[in-house]
Amino acid sequence: MRSFLLLTLVVFVALFFAACAARPRAAQPSDIEVIRSYGWPCSSPLPQPTWNPLNDKILVRAGGGFEVLDDTARTQAYFTNDARREAAFPQWLSSTQFVFGPRANMVKTGDGGRVPSSDGLTVVTLKGDKPSDRLLYKYGFRPRVGPRHVYAQIAEHMVRIDANGVMEELGIGFYPTPDRRSERLCWQETPVIEEDIWTGKAAGSHLVIQWGKGRISEVKRALDPRWTNDGKLLVTILREEPVIDPTFTKPWWAQGCDVVMIDGPEAAPRIIAPDAHGGSAHPTQPLIAVAGNDGAIRIVTRSGGEPTQLGEHGDNPEWNHDGSCLLYVKRDPAVGGNPFVQVLVLKFRAPAPATH
Repeated sequence: MRSFLLLTLVVFVALFFAACAARPRAAQPSDIEVIRSYGWPCSSPLPQPTWNPLNDKILVRAGGGFEVLDDTARTQAYFTNDARREAAFPQWLSSTQFVFGPRANMVKTGDGGRVPSSDGLTVVTLKGDKPSDRLLYKYGFRPRVGPRHVYAQIAEHMVRIDANGVMEELGIGFYPTPDRRSERLCWQETPVIEEDIWTGKAAGSHLVIQWGKGRISEVKRALDPRWTNDGKLLVTILREEPVIDPTFTKPWWAQGCDVVMIDGPEAAPRIIAPDAHGGSAHPTQPLIAVAGNDGAIRIVTRSGGEPTQLGEHGDNPEWNHDGSCLLYVKRDPAVGGNPFVQVLVLKFRAPAPATH
């Protein structure tokens, strides 16, 4: 019996160390090597680029329509719609469909009043050279895609809309941001960096995070939330009350801010990138891309630590679906003032780890 137990222990220890030896270590920021960099010029000063979640196409807002950048074929296709509307705040629904809305939540009327934009939410289906579009709902601003609904803003109300255009109100709040993989949802109590004509609350209000039924937490002066693949949340926290600039000549992060990670409803926010904003989580590795408040694109780990600067300057970093490429918006004053969508093709010198 004793020899059997000893043999079992030896086998267990051997298997344990074999598993540890086989498990590749997680890549570090210093393991990243940029092997290629190229960009596409944009026709809009606010291109709002976003990767397709299933392939290497990039959707970009454009003057009078939208553009589709194909990273694999290195092509750039421009499309207009009948109303020549800019596809503002575009979000992919699938490999061939996306939704967009108007450029503003509220518009001024002739008598000086304000009403929700009536441009509504439009779904576009890409079909070769002739994409088709349909109205999803007659109102809606800043669409975001959840597992079964499109979430949007109508004045001070949050709403969600199903594929048939049936709308459900979710209450007063701003910029609902769902997790594409679950029912997790977060939203702001006030518009924070935009004029608040509804609530009368302090500008730096809370971000409310709904982790699940009955599991809610709040983070003060937090905005720009981004869910990770494993259900954690990246946010940018302002250090001071923001200065609202209607002309948008002064960036909202000018007062100082940090990128933090929130692991769950009971966890305290952890600063992972000081003096930065716009955190984007790698899809499989514990790496976060951020835009430094000095403009530098940096990579940090989920635990923080010393960042790696990629030698690039821009804003709005975002990983592609498999984490092999990183896009960002690069502004070049020498080229007509309009920005570029820049793509970095990356190589990881460390073995790719399992999902963190």
